[in-house]
Amino acid sequence: MIKYLLVIAAVSWPTVYCFSQTNSSVSGQVLSADKHPVGGASVLALNARHSAVVDDQGHFTIHLNGFPDTLLISHVGFAPVKIPVAKRTDNLIIYVNSLNGELDEVIVSSGYDRVNKERMVGSFSQLDSAAYSRRPGMNIIDRLDGTVPGVFFNRKGTAPIQVRGISTIGNGLVGSNFDPLIIVDNFPYNLDLSTINPNDVLSITVLKDAAAASIWGTRAGNGVIVITTKKAGYNQPLHMELQSNVTMQNKPDLYYFPTLSSAEVIDVQQHLFDNGYYDADLENTYDRPVITPVVESLNQFRQGNISQQELSTELNYWKSQDLRRDLNKYVYEPAILQQHYFNVSGGNAMSHHALSVGFNHSLPGIQGSKGNSQYTINSSHSIRPLKNLELEMGVYLTGSTDKSTGSPVTANVFPYARLADAQGHALAIPWNIRASYIDTAGGGTLLDWHNRPLDEVRLADDSRKNQQVRLNAAATYKVFDWLNAQVGYQYITQTGEERQLFGQESFLTRDLINRFSQIDDNGVHRVIPLGGMLDITNISSRSSNARAQLNVNKTWSADHELRALAAAEISENTGMRNYNRFYGYDNELGTYASSLDYSSYFPIYGQLSGDSRIPQQSGTADGIYNRFVSLLANASYTYKSRYTVYANGRRDGSNVFGVHANNRWKPLWATGASWEITRENFFHVPAVDYLRLRASYGYSGNVNNSLSGRPTVMYGDSPAPYTGLATAQPGDAPNPDLRWEQVRTINVGADYTLLHHRLSGSLEWFQKNSTDLISLVPVDQTTGVDRFTVNSASLRATGFEWQIRSQNITGAFGWQTSFSLNYTKTIVTKLPGGRYKAQDFLRYDVNPAEGKLAFGLSSYRWAGLDPANGDPKGYFGKEISNSYRDIANDSIGNQVFNGSSIPLYTGYLLNTLTFRNFSLSANIVYHLKYYYRKPTIRYGDLFQLTNLNIDYRLRWQKPGDEQFTTVPSEIYPSVDRRDAFYEYAQVNVLRADNIRLQDIRLQYQFIKHTGTRFPFQQLAVFLYANNLNMIIWKADADKSKLDPDFGDPGNLAGPPPISWTFGVSLGW
Repeated sequence: MIKYLLVIAAVSWPTVYCFSQTNSSVSGQVLSADKHPVGGASVLALNARHSAVVDDQGHFTIHLNGFPDTLLISHVGFAPVKIPVAKRTDNLIIYVNSLNGELDEVIVSSGYDRVNKERMVGSFSQLDSAAYSRRPGMNIIDRLDGTVPGVFFNRKGTAPIQVRGISTIGNGLVGSNFDPLIIVDNFPYNLDLSTINPNDVLSITVLKDAAAASIWGTRAGNGVIVITTKKAGYNQPLHMELQSNVTMQNKPDLYYFPTLSSAEVIDVQQHLFDNGYYDADLENTYDRPVITPVVESLNQFRQGNISQQELSTELNYWKSQDLRRDLNKYVYEPAILQQHYFNVSGGNAMSHHALSVGFNHSLPGIQGSKGNSQYTINSSHSIRPLKNLELEMGVYLTGSTDKSTGSPVTANVFPYARLADAQGHALAIPWNIRASYIDTAGGGTLLDWHNRPLDEVRLADDSRKNQQVRLNAAATYKVFDWLNAQVGYQYITQTGEERQLFGQESFLTRDLINRFSQIDDNGVHRVIPLGGMLDITNISSRSSNARAQLNVNKTWSADHELRALAAAEISENTGMRNYNRFYGYDNELGTYASSLDYSSYFPIYGQLSGDSRIPQQSGTADGIYNRFVSLLANASYTYKSRYTVYANGRRDGSNVFGVHANNRWKPLWATGASWEITRENFFHVPAVDYLRLRASYGYSGNVNNSLSGRPTVMYGDSPAPYTGLATAQPGDAPNPDLRWEQVRTINVGADYTLLHHRLSGSLEWFQKNSTDLISLVPVDQTTGVDRFTVNSASLRATGFEWQIRSQNITGAFGWQTSFSLNYTKTIVTKLPGGRYKAQDFLRYDVNPAEGKLAFGLSSYRWAGLDPANGDPKGYFGKEISNSYRDIANDSIGNQVFNGSSIPLYTGYLLNTLTFRNFSLSANIVYHLKYYYRKPTIRYGDLFQLTNLNIDYRLRWQKPGDEQFTTVPSEIYPSVDRRDAFYEYAQVNVLRADNIRLQDIRLQYQFIKHTGTRFPFQQLAVFLYANNLNMIIWKADADKSKLDPDFGDPGNLAGPPPISWTFGVSLGW
């Protein structure tokens, strides 16, 4: 670590180089009327015919043939300015005025280039610094949720982040890539974004169509998210920034899903006991499954060991208990997250530097759990050692230690369990093995075999450490005023160690030692020695990217502008994971048992299971080794600042498809054009200040990095029995003809400003056609495999995006509004061997079938309850039936296709009110035209106490009830297919459309004015409430109060708890 700190110190120290300039050079800065830098402006010397481009901080240097001369400064959206110069100057300040009707300047970063918005013919959305900072205390990507048009966060199922829908199909294929490509400071970032300090981020740009995203080629099919971190600028005065915020997240709402009371559950158990449901478990002397205390008491009464009064006393005691109450009291607490950040930056004419330090600490909301700490140290430095040469270097260090522990109580714990006694001491609950058996097992010679969940948090000794070093270096040489050459390199290395010590007191260790123990006349013999178990996992990864690039930015005659680049890039990613377990570990001495027999089978105590080998839990897994090579070029030409044409070409090569050369390489291209109509002499519409039309067409791609065109082998974790040799098995059947997936995108849009800047926004229509999608296709099993990986499927996504920003009221009191309406519909257009059974279309997932929505949700047609017995009835073909097997295997065409399980329409409405130094903003998000399946009762799960849905109270109990309820009768024994039919019947599918208040932010900001003695230039204090999830309106609200965006019948996870963030920001 010391060597990294020394590197940071070296590159961060402000270095000033002084070089004499020729007597015919002029340097200065171009600013807008409100003193913001106008990056990308062109500076033309009319006599010398030399030109220069203003950098992002507004600075420029231009060389003349002599004096006097005149400089012409031009930029889209600003009136041209002519400045006469009679002598050499180094600090010329030039102000340019915005043309009436022009949009505010926005610089778009693609990762290869930074382009003014008016030069972009492609589709993008940007979360600028102000919008990004509005949502503190969150990770980087989640700040896009409900704030960026065209980006949807799917909280259920596949593809959690979608940019204009999905571009691949998956279809059961492991490793399918649904995620957008992440770019950080111009290079792809394949690691966990939590290693980047959110406070170091300046802005986020989402590239959505081919013209914008195809510059990234075969990895851009799912969209591209470009993250730009904070940097200093040349001639920037020394600036310091301090941020600190604390977030408190409420406890989870354990009562969100209404469930049966403990008394009702015990009544169910009594009914099951009377019907013999538990007899097999009670008589089981093999693996001795868990028996709940209620069933144990009922059994004791049946055997005559307790009286009716004693039984009633015990049952009434358990009926008064509630596991959720104990979880709230002894397990959960509010989670706390702290973020502290300091940044210092500055520069002069020859160099600039920035250094930031961040520290984050979180407590996970589990009582007694340790926390997670993270530090970041980031340094960037740029110098101009020669007249035409700029060198850049960045060093970014991240280290984290996570000692947090999750909830000690997992699923399948009976709902009336007690975790602690009246004094708060941990109580044992039945776990894995029947309590009455382990109470006496071994006659006192075995270790305590009880599980006390609350003690497990205290005994937990987990540590997950991670360190990352990211090095960036670049050199830019200005060959001519209009041409520069650039080389860049990024190297990332990340190491992680997970250390889990299960001491001898922990239940996992005691359970394993006891299972591998045998007792005879000579005492107890332990195959696994006394002591702890230590699991250590080491993970390492490495990635490198190198790029060479030529950039052209040429302006002539004030009417012509050419921007172009050509680049070659190579990247490599690899990783490794190894893991080991040490038995008999002594934490004080660091010793462990070293001569265990992992090959032999040993008897398990009490014959609780068959003979077993000691779990070795050791091995090495090499990560996939990926190499990419890319060649690309693009160019845009603008005439008279009103007509722009663009073309891009790229060719990618990879070792993923390594059999045929034609499949290893993929050529891709895109083109587009824009027309700023308001610059035309014939266009005179007073209400329209600015109007630009644009269109693009082109191709990007996608790849599944887990596939190979060659045969693969997967090694096993444990040695073979008897021989002790390593084991391996063949991977999936190879397909030597595998090739890249391809995405063709058409985009048409318009950008506008209306009513003297009162309204601005954009309207876009798009269509994405994804072809050659990799999918599993069933094949004749006589070939030796039952499925084959083939480029066989296609998708088509169509939609539009409409964004409006309005200045409703200006002045001391202000009111601004931002509104977005988005529509995306993805259809499966081709899928050989596709599914057709009704049971194949019931999940919240990609349910592919030709001609159907990719995220289609289906259900079984409902024919009501049988009035004789309360059985649910459906349709097999066109006939009413209760043959649930036949219905499940029926064609989906005979059942009900409800619609999309993800919203087809999404959007937000963000209002911001300002009064003097105060501001209040609130964001309302909406999701429309989709469906969800409300959770309901499954009797088989109820009998196992894993589904306690209150629909049980509404069950059919006598003839005539079918007129008032759809919940089937309770039958014993339960029938799985009957339960599944009702769960997936159309009566349980509801419209999910909803409008909700997502968050609110209140802020006070003070800005220092000239003459005041306030020590800071800027002070902001804020309170931010997130995850409010206050549903303003919901379709079918009378049928279910649950939030349709969270939880499903297989995962009863409610909305994330509300979080409250208080913070302060200082600048000077």
